[in-house]
Amino acid sequence: MAIIGDIEHSRVARSNIYGLSKMGARVFLAGPATMLPRNIEQMGVDVYTNMKDAIIDADVVMMLRIQLERQKQSIFPSLREYSQHYCLNRNNINWPKKT
Repeated sequence: MAIIGDIEHSRVARSNIYGLSKMGARVFLAGPATMLPRNIEQMGVDVYTNMKDAIIDADVVMMLRIQLERQKQSIFPSLREYSQHYCLNRNNINWPKKT
């Protein structure tokens, strides 16, 4: 299972990490370094800043929205740049493994 996006500000991400890990799933995370919580690896997840590295071995990909309302300041250069690196599109949708 890969979770991509604003991990830092997401309550859903932590809940899913906990639940999926308890059920035996391997969890991969990816997002900009500014959207990844410090020490999140301690929850037993693999953490990447490159989306391809996180989803290449995933059976399922969950995309998180950017939670602008929880950010005190902009933590990424632009929405355009973010979308180029952390949004699914017709090219990278084929990166996860086929089941």
